[in-house]
Amino acid sequence: MSDERAKELEKKFIRARDYCKEYYKLRDEEKDEDFLNKSVDLFKKLTYHRDFTNPLVIGAKLYLARYLVGYHNNNKLIDFERGKSLFKEAADAGNHDAQFDYALVILLTHNKLIKDEKLDKKKESIKYLRLSASGGNSSAQFNLGDVLYNGKLGIDKDEEGAIALLKLSAEQGHPKAINLLKEVEKK
Repeated sequence: MSDERAKELEKKFIRARDYCKEYYKLRDEEKDEDFLNKSVDLFKKLTYHRDFTNPLVIGAKLYLARYLVGYHNNNKLIDFERGKSLFKEAADAGNHDAQFDYALVILLTHNKLIKDEKLDKKKESIKYLRLSASGGNSSAQFNLGDVLYNGKLGIDKDEEGAIALLKLSAEQGHPKAINLLKEVEKK
């Protein structure tokens, strides 16, 4: 990709991100859909860019996926399957936030499978939680620590590993990790 094309792509991403930030500020007060619509349009254009390893494209996929599954638009579901697919693409490209989001989407999508004790999707979710946690995502560290500490999702309990993850998450200020560590210390 030429330097000129890379700079153009970066400007589009920054503009779309800025629209989103502005939208969040105005969302609660004015319910301004214009900023969200502009952001979504730009992110859609970026996700169809051919350079799939470009961090800006990966970031655009993450933002658009969050929009499609309702994270950024008052939980209004737009296209869950497309959002899930974009989360996976961004997760597989190494984005730690996308890895966490994809792990959660797997659990949401396959809730009945999980209750029926089918392990394939649980294992996939744990795989992405581990990737995200190892990349420093405090929410993934907390969730994986909780899974390991309590033996959830068919995973054997690992209190030592769980406490290490919870401490990493708590060091980043994750309130649920801080609370769970306090509970653990009382025992």
